[in-house]
Amino acid sequence: MPVQVSAEVVSLRRVGSYHHLTLLAPGIPSTTRPGHFVAVAVGGEGSGMMLRRAFSIHRATESGPAAGTVEGVFAIHGKGTRWLAD
Repeated sequence: MPVQVSAEVVSLRRVGSYHHLTLLAPGIPSTTRPGHFVAVAVGGEGSGMMLRRAFSIHRATESGPAAGTVEGVFAIHGKGTRWLAD
């Protein structure tokens, strides 16, 4: 069953040609595993970028100091991922 939450960007760092994104998204890690996908809205309110971008989950942490976080890695391929990387 899909879960929708507002997430907070905990970190975004460049790793070679890619970007590693960590989101604090309570409720998501308990229902997801690495290899699942998360759909991320990009562009902010009033943006022309209406479609969400799907990212494969690298790690989802349910407990401990990083509880509630979801991590993914992406490359820039268009306006949406460029916005997210910036």
